[in-house]
Amino acid sequence: MTLSQATRVDAIVARAEGKIDEADLPGAIAGLQALTGVAAQVTGPWIAEAQQRVTVDQAEADLTRLAIARVSTGSPPPAPVQTPASQ
Repeated sequence: MTLSQATRVDAIVARAEGKIDEADLPGAIAGLQALTGVAAQVTGPWIAEAQQRVTVDQAEADLTRLAIARVSTGSPPPAPVQTPASQ
């Protein structure tokens, strides 16, 4: 890795750290996806786990919005879905 490549990697990682400090995990992921070569291999597992975290956080937010909407409108919860194992 040349000095200019190392400087580029350092800059990308620093921007990603800034995004994390701002609670912008999707932004950090997007920034780190610009890495190539060994740097991309090293950050790959972290990026995969971070993407899973973003997915879980989004699902939690969706469920929270749904629960609040149901409580505020007084709607009864939907009937449980019957699966073949529970029948």
